[in-house]
Amino acid sequence: MEQEKEGLREIIRDINNKNIFNFLTDEGLLPNYAFPEAGITLRSMVLRKLREKKGANGKRYEVLTMTYERPSQVAIRELVPSGVFYAEGRRVKVDQIDLKLSEPQEWRICRSCSYATESFQPEAHPKTCPRCNDTLWSDKGRLLTMLRLWQVMATTLG
Repeated sequence: MEQEKEGLREIIRDINNKNIFNFLTDEGLLPNYAFPEAGITLRSMVLRKLREKKGANGKRYEVLTMTYERPSQVAIRELVPSGVFYAEGRRVKVDQIDLKLSEPQEWRICRSCSYATESFQPEAHPKTCPRCNDTLWSDKGRLLTMLRLWQVMATTLG
């Protein structure tokens, strides 16, 4: 019960600490081109073995929850399944992705220049790529269903 309360307090702290401009752009109330993009959150649970065989509550491990945010350009390389993330002197291996935070979306991606846009956007419908004029831009094979990555989770023995 106490851990649930602490988890709720942590969520409220996260909301209170979020930059107001990031919140407004994430919710679609302000255009995103003028403000920094929201990062990807790494929520890490560190299981620390208690020195005594069992703690006062009969548990063998103490659970610490750490939260880190990485820019999306870095997260795409580091915060992937089985990826390793280093923070506060710990080597943390990503073992979960929270798939409940986003819905699958269809994107069109250029094979030549990697330009990408959501399929409902007007720039997804010309016959050639808006950036490099690749003629296979309108091919159905250029449509991919993707999930936006918002949060990954990791567990580390410490």
